[in-house]
Amino acid sequence: MEELFEEWLQRVERNIVALVQKEGPRSASEIAAALNLSEKAVLSVIHRMARQGTIKITGVQSAM
Repeated sequence: MEELFEEWLQRVERNIVALVQKEGPRSASEIAAALNLSEKAVLSVIHRMARQGTIKITGVQSAM
């Protein structure tokens, strides 16, 4: 089961990188919509990728 999750996670990471490379910076909600995932799942993956140095988070916006 753990191996399946890791494969899924790697696929999501590749898809995020491909999306951002193709379309430029995107919000977590835009990425979630494009990949048909929840925003919470995307935020978790993005956070992991940033810790690993795979991506760089360059902005934060207020929702208000």
